[in-house]
Amino acid sequence: MQYNSILAVIFGTAVLGSFIQSVSGFGYAIVLMSILPVFLSIQTASVLEVVTSSVMVCAIALRYWKNIRWRLIVLPMIANAVFGYIGICIQSAVPDVMLRKILGICLIMLSFWMMKTRQAAKAENWVMSGLAAGTLSGIMGGLMSIGGPPMVLYCLSVTDSKEEYAATLQMYFFLSSIYLLLTHIFMGHLTSQVWMYCIAAVLGLGIGTVVGLKVFRKIRQDAFRKVVCIFMVLAGVYMLSPL
Repeated sequence: MQYNSILAVIFGTAVLGSFIQSVSGFGYAIVLMSILPVFLSIQTASVLEVVTSSVMVCAIALRYWKNIRWRLIVLPMIANAVFGYIGICIQSAVPDVMLRKILGICLIMLSFWMMKTRQAAKAENWVMSGLAAGTLSGIMGGLMSIGGPPMVLYCLSVTDSKEEYAATLQMYFFLSSIYLLLTHIFMGHLTSQVWMYCIAAVLGLGIGTVVGLKVFRKIRQDAFRKVVCIFMVLAGVYMLSPL
């Protein structure tokens, strides 16, 4: 595929992913990691997602700044810092073909999780829940940049309002994205080509975020969730098929 065509795909994917994230609180990484690995390597797509998502989630977190429950994200971030680094190290050592298979399986599993999950039960022990969620989120985020689902369940179970949920979750995403970004920089994964890809993605996510924040109240969440799940299954099956 030609360079300009790749930039167009990145731009369009960022619009779609940021729109979904603005509506549901997560999904940007899932959309990017469902589409971009078809055209880019897993590592390039992962780095691109980390760089650009930090911009988007920071904007959303600032919108709900007063509702952030800081105490609830300390332990998850500690666990994320340890296991996120491990995930990135595994990503660098595992062949791209194997990573595609792992990503395909994860996308299919996450789609079924999303279809069955409607409301999380309140966590009785937020300390253990936070450590467990941060550990899973770190591994999945470092390996494939899709560390959101464990933290979605955790935040749903420990917050008392949708504003607290959105603010706390997006601030966690921002902090974890910055940590993963610094790790990728330290390991030399950000090339000049990746930065050019990031510019196209940032332009796209700006549009998707603005539109998503304006229309999210008008969208039927159940129907929207089903469309996303079906898309994830198809992407996962494609990743598992022979290239």
